[in-house]
This record gives sequence, C-alpha cells and structure tokens, in this order.
Amino acid sequence: MADDAFPDRAVAQATPEPFVSSTGDLWWHVEAIVSRHITPITGRVTYGVKFKGYDESENIFIDEATLLENVPELIAQYEHDHHRSVAKTQQRRSSFHKRN
Repeated sequence: MADDAFPDRAVAQATPEPFVSSTGDLWWHVEAIVSRHITPITGRVTYGVKFKGYDESENIFIDEATLLENVPELIAQYEHDHHRSVAKTQQRRSSFHKRN
C-alpha cells in the first residue's frame, strides 16, 4: 500500500537502539517520568516512564528503587513538580502495612 494512501497518518520513525553496558545489560534513555502509582495494600511505589524516541503507548511502570538508583534527578524533578519530596514519599510509603 502506498504511503500517500493515508496522508494524515504519522510516519513511523525508527526507535533508538538501547545502550549496551560493559556487562552486556541493555539501557534505554528515560525521557520523562509521567505518572506515579502507589499500590494500596503493599505501598509499593512505581512511576510511569517515557523513553526517548518511543511513543507514549510504549510507556511502562518501573519500581521506585530502580529509578532512584539510575535516574534520581528525574524522580526529584517529578516530585518537585507535583509538590512532593522524595523524603515525604518514602515516609508516606512506610506507613503502609501488609494485611494478613
């Protein structure tokens, strides 16, 4: 089918290749933190992550600890923009208890 058959459709772009670390791990560039979710029962905090060069439909949730280890500045910026501090987030999370 010709590309001009759907002129309003966005043209697909090639997605960026991940970085390969010296240990062979694959890493993608995090463009932004777009949301935050706390699981009510466990208090687990995850953040919605948008990767550079990928469509928003490719966003995924990643555990807070992983992001604090790898992109703490993006977590701090997201929390600042939403009038929370990471310390308050961790304090609030510690108030959750697992139900038996």
